[in-house]
Amino acid sequence: MRARIFKQGSYCGEWALDATGATSTIFHLIGRGQAWVHREGEREPLVVSGGDLVMFPHADWHQLSGTRRRQAGMRLATTGDGPFTTVLCGQVDFEAGGANPIMHSLPPVIVVRSEDQSTSAELHALARLMLVEYEAGGAGRQGVLDRLA
Repeated sequence: MRARIFKQGSYCGEWALDATGATSTIFHLIGRGQAWVHREGEREPLVVSGGDLVMFPHADWHQLSGTRRRQAGMRLATTGDGPFTTVLCGQVDFEAGGANPIMHSLPPVIVVRSEDQSTSAELHALARLMLVEYEAGGAGRQGVLDRLA
């Protein structure tokens, strides 16, 4: 398994991160703020907040946005109304590629809420460490984030 952070940023207003063309497992870690997760065939978006992790094991189309409405394509707005939302987007590739029976058995979307006490304390600690590393902005940040991912 290999993982890397391919997009990171703080967005405000009518921003959107679109997963068109994704071919591997994608995850998003929300740092600060809130986002709406729009999925194909779903009328109501999921709401995710700071510390939440959302994963798409099958590379299904989705869009994270700063509004309840789905946006047209990718919009990386860093100015606008409303609070900033920090997002780390990661990609996971498996050596077996698409022939991984464990991945095939997973649901289309997995959401791990930061307030969910029944999930792994280590997972929550790792997510916090990734967010601290991102916000520190130090030299070598990308390499450290990729290793943590």
